[in-house]
Amino acid sequence: MIIFFNIKDPNGVERRVSAICPPSTTGAGAATLLRNRLNIPNTVSVILLLENEIQIKHMTAPLTSLRKQRGGVKQVLQMHLWAEFQGAEEDLSVIDYSALEDISEEEDEGQDLEGTARRESPGVIRPSPPKGINSRHQSPLMEGNPVPVKIRRPTGQANERVTKRNPRESSNSPIHASGRPSGHEKPQSPLNDGELELTSNVREEQVKGRYRTGYARRDIPLAGIIMKEYPKLCNNDPSQIVAAVKDDARLNSRTYNRDFSEKSANDLSDEEYSKYLSIGVTYAVETRAGTGIGQKTAFYGEILTLRHSCRPNATAHYDVYTAPYTGSCRCATFNGLKKGEEITVLYRHADSQAFLLLSRERRQNLLKRKYFFDCDCERCSMQVSNRSDDLEAKLTGVFFSDSSVDTDPAKQKELSEEMHADFSALALMDDSGVEITLSLPGNVPPMTRTKQCNRILGFIRKYTGNESPLRLHESHWRVNLARAAYIQETVRLCAIKGATPEARRKDPMSRSMFTPTKTVYDLCLKQLVVENSYIPRGHPHRLTTFESFQFLVAILPGNIASSTLKNALSNTKIDWKGLEETKSAWDIFKRASLPPNVRKSLSRQEASH
Repeated sequence: MIIFFNIKDPNGVERRVSAICPPSTTGAGAATLLRNRLNIPNTVSVILLLENEIQIKHMTAPLTSLRKQRGGVKQVLQMHLWAEFQGAEEDLSVIDYSALEDISEEEDEGQDLEGTARRESPGVIRPSPPKGINSRHQSPLMEGNPVPVKIRRPTGQANERVTKRNPRESSNSPIHASGRPSGHEKPQSPLNDGELELTSNVREEQVKGRYRTGYARRDIPLAGIIMKEYPKLCNNDPSQIVAAVKDDARLNSRTYNRDFSEKSANDLSDEEYSKYLSIGVTYAVETRAGTGIGQKTAFYGEILTLRHSCRPNATAHYDVYTAPYTGSCRCATFNGLKKGEEITVLYRHADSQAFLLLSRERRQNLLKRKYFFDCDCERCSMQVSNRSDDLEAKLTGVFFSDSSVDTDPAKQKELSEEMHADFSALALMDDSGVEITLSLPGNVPPMTRTKQCNRILGFIRKYTGNESPLRLHESHWRVNLARAAYIQETVRLCAIKGATPEARRKDPMSRSMFTPTKTVYDLCLKQLVVENSYIPRGHPHRLTTFESFQFLVAILPGNIASSTLKNALSNTKIDWKGLEETKSAWDIFKRASLPPNVRKSLSRQEASH
């Protein structure tokens, strides 16, 4: 299919640029093609319109679904779109109009599919309104704004046949047409309304030949959007997964399990088929909007170009509940990202509070088993002489308080094996060290959770007390996981409502069947101190324990809650102000990331109050 983009240049002359793309190209994909052709910054909005000034609102739908096609006619499919740009004047000024071509009267006639009258193109580039005003829904407020002028398109003879041009032979066109059937086309890139500049758009930088990375185009505040991406979707069929990975250079450059072997189900060799299937299974995201055949496998090729780090400055989120299953990346460092700074994230399986509290060996083991690479991020490659490495040493700190044990390797081994067995009995981590489950899954009876809390608390007291012959450091990764699990299980127990709604209205304290003890508040404070050292300031994973502490304080009687909070705030090792600001920055986004039914439920509850 050939798309003709009709645009007005800064001189007010209507000109055109064409692009060759698969018939299944979406509106988002067409906008991205135009961005690449004209080097349009991400801060400039691209609005596409059909004839009669009808704006394309469903950007994820194929363009061909918006137009009636002639049946049984063998001809090149052509489509005319009109583009408008909205943004700040300084951003609009960097658009490269040199790729535009003049429109002659001979070319102008007969290229529409149905032969209907052309829309009169406004072709206006509007400056953005001041910050805080949505440029899509507000009129520009500056004086002297250009007024849209309707220009009647000239008519002439029907155009000659359009010949497909080899993009590699053109200095103007970066468009690469896929040589595969339309069912396996290259995924369309999204409208990036954030601040990410992938190296594929500036320079290609492969890290050990496996993956690229990204850098911030400009300064980005905490929780600010960096990029958005519409994924490539396919069914949960191995052949379709293989085809999706094979057709995307970004995906097929990922690390994969070289020991995995699968017999090829298409024209690929067994080795290639196994490679692409391994990548697909490792990096795919399952949507949850439907069940059975309604579920899809989503691939986010652009977000996957970001590098993993155990000290990330950004976070990735995937809306798997509602179409078009948008993936997004946001700034997760308290002071914000600076222009030119590399953007790093936690890979999906490692994206948890527990992962950041693990030792270097455990983190690398998880990444090696799940993503098949050795992590060389800043945190993992710290030198022993650095203070940060002293913090890493605390994650594995073990002490023998009995002097006789210090000189007895056999006794040390016996105590270590006993400690490992006690920790394994808690079932917080599987034997491989990959799967971490801090809270009992499912609808577990309260008595079962209570027993789990008692087991976890027994482990903490046994191996952190001074009288124990084998004592773990307060920041030991096993103690970190145990504390986090105890806090989460306690919150779940205290959230169980044991009174009727009428009783809760009369006595708010009656809403909980369980009353927390002082122990859980002390453990919350110890956990917050530890997380202050190991979880980056401003990262949303730092809010898990903080919000649990706030909930536990809120269910206390007023006078006890005040004294508990006062004592907590006196702990200077905890960055209370930073936690409050981080929570405020992420609250809006966290609400938007909830499943639709949960968001509706919360809205109804707030309205009732």
